[in-house]
Amino acid sequence: MLVAKVSLMEKNMPRKWYSVKELENQLIIETRNHTITIRRDDESIEIKNKRLFSHSIHNSMLISYVNKLRKRGIIRLNADCSAIKGRDKSIPLLFNNKRADVVYYEDNKLCIAEIKNCHEIGLERTAQQLKEYVKHADKVMLVVPKKCVNDARDLLIILGLQTKVEVDTYD
Repeated sequence: MLVAKVSLMEKNMPRKWYSVKELENQLIIETRNHTITIRRDDESIEIKNKRLFSHSIHNSMLISYVNKLRKRGIIRLNADCSAIKGRDKSIPLLFNNKRADVVYYEDNKLCIAEIKNCHEIGLERTAQQLKEYVKHADKVMLVVPKKCVNDARDLLIILGLQTKVEVDTYD
């Protein structure tokens, strides 16, 4: 039965959306949002939601960056985090089905900031977000940890966005 379910998944989902690791006594299926572990010995199934953990980390990075912006005197902003107080919800976060992390005005210019951890910098999703945001904003920021600044700059060069997107840090 297990083999049939994995075969069905392989038939219906592009391989880039998941990976399967077969160990002696368990099968581990990794997707973007979940880790599914199936144990052969007791036939138990464990599903872990990765997004719950990463979501809280992402919110911490987002809050840190908003605090950094506020220290620079930027008050008119919206952020994709309900924990941030004083957000200007009249500023849209959605740009052609891509939700920005922070949108703010600096010197009357619309700025979009996308916050990523080191792993997320090279993802196709990040590239697509940045390419979309440059169509709508006067200034686009890719916000990353300090230790990943060079990787972020390399990505922008590869994408041809080095003159359109700036790199900043939240830490």
